[in-house]
Amino acid sequence: MFVFTAQTEIYGFISSKTIQLAVDRMYRDISMVLRSGERKDKSVIVFAIHEGMEEESWMIEVQKNQILIQATDDLGLVYAFLEISKEFLGIPPFWFWQEMSWKPVESIAVEEQKRFSKKKTIHYRGWFFNDETFLARWNPEGDGKLAWEMGFEACLRCGGNMVIPGDIDNFRKYGKLASDMGLILTHHHVEILGAPMFLNVYPDEEPSYTKNRKLFEQIWEDAVKEQADQKTIYAIGFRGQGDCAFWESESGGSELSDEEKGRFISSIMKRQIEIVRKYVKNPILCTNLYGEIMELYRDGWLEIPDEVIKIWADNGYGKMVARRRGNHNPRTIALPLNDQEREGKHGIYYHVSFYDLQAASHTTMMPQRPEYFNKQLWEAFEDHLTEYLIVNCSSVRQHTCTLEMVSRIWSGEHITSETFYPRFVEEYYRESQDKICALYEEYPKLCIHYGMQEDEVAGEQFYTHCVRILAGQWMISQEQPAEDMKWATDAETLDGQMKWVYDKCAPKEEESLEYAESCRRVGATLYDSLTVQAILHYEGCAGTVLFYRAWEEWSKKNYMEAFYECGLAAEHFSMADRALRETEHGIWKDFYKYERFADYKFAAHILRCLMGYIRIYSDGSSYYKWDARLRKLCGKGEIFCNWDNHETEKELFERMKEIRGETFDKDLIVWKRI
Repeated sequence: MFVFTAQTEIYGFISSKTIQLAVDRMYRDISMVLRSGERKDKSVIVFAIHEGMEEESWMIEVQKNQILIQATDDLGLVYAFLEISKEFLGIPPFWFWQEMSWKPVESIAVEEQKRFSKKKTIHYRGWFFNDETFLARWNPEGDGKLAWEMGFEACLRCGGNMVIPGDIDNFRKYGKLASDMGLILTHHHVEILGAPMFLNVYPDEEPSYTKNRKLFEQIWEDAVKEQADQKTIYAIGFRGQGDCAFWESESGGSELSDEEKGRFISSIMKRQIEIVRKYVKNPILCTNLYGEIMELYRDGWLEIPDEVIKIWADNGYGKMVARRRGNHNPRTIALPLNDQEREGKHGIYYHVSFYDLQAASHTTMMPQRPEYFNKQLWEAFEDHLTEYLIVNCSSVRQHTCTLEMVSRIWSGEHITSETFYPRFVEEYYRESQDKICALYEEYPKLCIHYGMQEDEVAGEQFYTHCVRILAGQWMISQEQPAEDMKWATDAETLDGQMKWVYDKCAPKEEESLEYAESCRRVGATLYDSLTVQAILHYEGCAGTVLFYRAWEEWSKKNYMEAFYECGLAAEHFSMADRALRETEHGIWKDFYKYERFADYKFAAHILRCLMGYIRIYSDGSSYYKWDARLRKLCGKGEIFCNWDNHETEKELFERMKEIRGETFDKDLIVWKRI
């Protein structure tokens, strides 16, 4: 029997920064679960590199007074320590992100045994810290690096070996940390070869490869040299400045035929490979078949060497089809369709977090069951997309459950609700496990199906963006439908679009409130994870329903009533933001401060702008009519309106709430729901 204590020591040859960090992490884990105390017996962990095994593999042998670890390489050793941490000390992958803590014990006994690593289904697998709005400015305990270190650690604990450490500046800030921790670097499909975008380096130059070829290639060459001593999978390709096709930046590019566009990109990729090979022996290369690149490849206009891993992308909702852009939704299958397309190595770019300013999930987890992710990914694996899997993990905290699902799948498991949720809840919650398990299972049913496809289920962005788009059109022209809502509904009038959104949200309002209350009853242990996400859905539904009621009153020319309903709607969106900020206790201070993809607080702001529009339309230009009407309800004459300052929209709204809605003769007052 091996006994862990606070005095357990670790011995072995530390030949790299990766091994040093792994040993330090092991000591930290021991200190989290074991309290100091005097013991006569002494236990040790002894590790050594054994190059005869497959890459990343390890063997753990638990003996009476020592644990022996043999690993084939640094990363194998990292995984062995993390296996000990999880299986013997009880520290799961997302312990930090789920705010777990332990009451230290004096010792932990472990039976003598041998454990061996299992080969992962996917060769290169990891996370893309993309749209990392929360991590980028979060500064826990004055240590901006801590957030990223804990993100990379969670990826390693899930069996990941690869990472894109954020966009643009963050890649360069935290790439070395990721590499030091043992992770392979790879690149965003916008930041080719890990280089900054052209305009970030040369803001005064035209971003044209034809005109500024030497400048482009110098940027790429500098990036490759910078990463040459780190394990890197180099992304090649060519897109425009930002996440767009190159011909939106390249002079005359839009006039090229598809064949010419394909030939142009192919020649650039060939040149990029030459640059990489100049500094890196036997480099690993990949390219993203994303957006217009997939279309050119599928039509046969791109020449991609077999050695380059071809990465296919889901649509942001976990479905392996081409993504929707604006109102265009091709849903082209994003998997190889024939033997010719299957040639070479293939991989996947997959989202558990996404933003499209339409209906995606970024601040809440994706509303799909384990069976959905299992089906999508295993079908892709069976189609030989097993070389590479990069998962858009956003800022981790709000997506721990889904990230755990994907990590189980890339490790070779087939998951279902019955097998996944009980294990997940048992790992991360110590009380009310049956209730919490049931709530996680119910979560996908809570969310709105905005379309007929299985992946067309709304995240939190649905509420805020629909309301903002429709409120804007209301103020611009009520005679025309909102162009930016045509992705969702074919209604030909603004009223029809308003009604469509209302019909989606109204049936879910009470249901989501009941669900949120069920989460609250479980207690504080669930608030920061599932409860706050349920609140975001409820407040979004409730605010959207009130927004529609404002529109109904406006249509009936009941302008004060429309104003009031609009104010109630704004309050719900403000309450959603407030609920999110209530999770920022302790180390999480200001984590959600810069939330902007759904941005409930901004939706509330737009609704308050709409309140001003309604008032100007009805109360102007002397701005005393509404005041007079409210004073009439208080038993005062209209003449007294001139005795006080004009009230702001906020002051008027607050006075309406104080009155609490009374009916006076023919005046219709509907503000009773307070």
